[in-house]
Amino acid sequence: MITEAVIYSKKGQKLKLEKIEIPKPKNDEVIIKIVSSGICHSQLINLSRDPRQPELLGHEATGIVQEKGRMVKHVNTGDRVLISWMPHFENKNLNKDYFKPVNIFYKKKPLQAFIFTWAKKTLINSQFVTKLPKDLDMYDTSIIGCAGIAGYGTVLNTVNIQKKQSVVVYGAGGLGLLAINAAKNLGAKPIIAIDINKKKLTFSKKFGADYAILSNKNLKKTIMKITKNEGIDYIFDMVGSNETLENSIDILKTCIPGNSRGGSIVLVGFPNQKFELNTRNILMAEQKIIGSRGGSCVPKKDFKKFYKDYRSGKMMLKKIVTKKYSLHQINKAVNDLSKGKILGRAIIKIS
Repeated sequence: MITEAVIYSKKGQKLKLEKIEIPKPKNDEVIIKIVSSGICHSQLINLSRDPRQPELLGHEATGIVQEKGRMVKHVNTGDRVLISWMPHFENKNLNKDYFKPVNIFYKKKPLQAFIFTWAKKTLINSQFVTKLPKDLDMYDTSIIGCAGIAGYGTVLNTVNIQKKQSVVVYGAGGLGLLAINAAKNLGAKPIIAIDINKKKLTFSKKFGADYAILSNKNLKKTIMKITKNEGIDYIFDMVGSNETLENSIDILKTCIPGNSRGGSIVLVGFPNQKFELNTRNILMAEQKIIGSRGGSCVPKKDFKKFYKDYRSGKMMLKKIVTKKYSLHQINKAVNDLSKGKILGRAIIKIS
């Protein structure tokens, strides 16, 4: 089967839409006709380095099953599906069951790929595919597979927010807005968005932010004034830099011995360098730092919750998708993302 996909060949060069050949699916593989794909900030990490081989991109999408291997039972040909890098099945043996590349052909040469959705059709291991209900919009929901699980899912799954507990979300991009959205649904107050982009901060108020604050040297003073010197119960760091982690520790609630515990920081944004931590201070303040990989989501359970919240309007996907591109506009889309021109999340409309 011949189709077209976005190819990344060399750092600094434009992405190209080129023909690839997809073989018949193996026993545990499916071929999906892509309807829509999200454009994730983590793709900029891929594009910041030279690939060892031509690389296929994209990891969250919706589509329709075209063919399937004989061992695939949870979806059928013709089904509408959601693609996510969080596996549909619960796998205890990560190395054996999770990292299963597929083999395609590019310029008549074999090429291995893990997940790719910036394409008209994709070949993928069936564990990354979950059935999508027929009544759901396939464009809005195409961002659930990454932004949904890491933003909305992280708030629901990694901590236990109670009503009127304070929340800070560091980074008001797609993940941050969905985290604010989820925190608002849980009754958190105040909810504070922190970013360096004024337009993103203004936009964050549509999702439930009570305060939108520019990250600056007066941050601690501002936060302590808002919280009456108590500090923050829960901080969700969507950025992952040393600066955001250092600032988060500085504004986090500390314990009162015999009365209350300290606050928690949830790390979502992928760190690009090491950070030295004073563990004695963390112990004495009874604070927590929690890592969140994909919001600890279990698709069989959590996607049903997401779909229900989307139907009711509680999960604000319609508002968060603000830009739509065609596959031929992929370089413009990536450029807009890198320059901070996209509020919320952008998608690629493919079919």
